[in-house]
Amino acid sequence: MADTTVRYDWPYQEPSDPPDGPALGKDLAEAIEATVGTIDDRITALIASHLTPVTVAGATAGTAATGFTVNNATIRTLAAGKHVYVKLDIRTTNAITAGGGDIPDTVIFNVAAPYRPAEITSTIFSATPGTGEVQMNGNGDVILRTADVTISAGRDLRMVFEYIRP
Repeated sequence: MADTTVRYDWPYQEPSDPPDGPALGKDLAEAIEATVGTIDDRITALIASHLTPVTVAGATAGTAATGFTVNNATIRTLAAGKHVYVKLDIRTTNAITAGGGDIPDTVIFNVAAPYRPAEITSTIFSATPGTGEVQMNGNGDVILRTADVTISAGRDLRMVFEYIRP
């Protein structure tokens, strides 16, 4: 059996070779196992490099805007930073007045550059009592947009963003 496939170098029997089924089966099985093992090792390494979570917190995640303090800011990424999960717990220093659900656009946090979305993404924040809409823009600004009640000073605003970066 002197002949092998071009791409994977798997052995095969030519019509002019003397029949030797057991040797062909063993040689082919070992060659296939080596090829599949190499492919498996490469896939495992690729998964590890793209799906190993990276977590940053505190000042590495970003900074609070004036009038707000950070209780917790955690960012987790997967897929080499393309899948981003941002969890924020921000405390208000001053009250935020809601009139008919609308509040003046209020920047509360700025996400660090490596974790910013390519386009505006929105989510809901909770502040007991009350909820509202919050957005994050491509500059990383987290902006309060609406609230169903006035948010008193010292209230904690909790929110989660999840998005895919290009």
